[in-house]
Amino acid sequence: MKWVDTLSSKLKSPVFFYNFGYEGADTIIKAFQTHSGDAKVGHAEELTYLFPQNSVHLRGSDTSTSEILIDLWTSFAINGKPTSNLLPNPDMWTPYKDNMSYLEISGSLNKSGPEVILKHSYFPERMNFWKKNSN
Repeated sequence: MKWVDTLSSKLKSPVFFYNFGYEGADTIIKAFQTHSGDAKVGHAEELTYLFPQNSVHLRGSDTSTSEILIDLWTSFAINGKPTSNLLPNPDMWTPYKDNMSYLEISGSLNKSGPEVILKHSYFPERMNFWKKNSN
């Protein structure tokens, strides 16, 4: 968060921040899981949906999650603004600096699929803990 705060205050170009918590069928963490515990979403899990490999079988809401992510990242690369016509509000993702907003991508294959919403104040209790204890 310190990095996002610093970048967004110093850069002239907008900084877009997101949290990926979508739990699909074939996740990276499940592939390496050695016990029968409840695996969740691992670090860099969105790469599975941005760059699908032959070993990962996207289906159902996994496919729509992939399509939304590819849409957002492609439009950002082309225009500098992440948008997707696959979302109810294609322009919902605003720069972090505007109001400390971030895009939350969550849900699961077993539920209603991807939920993409704009949120504010990323885990404030956790971030305040680290701010207080980082001196």
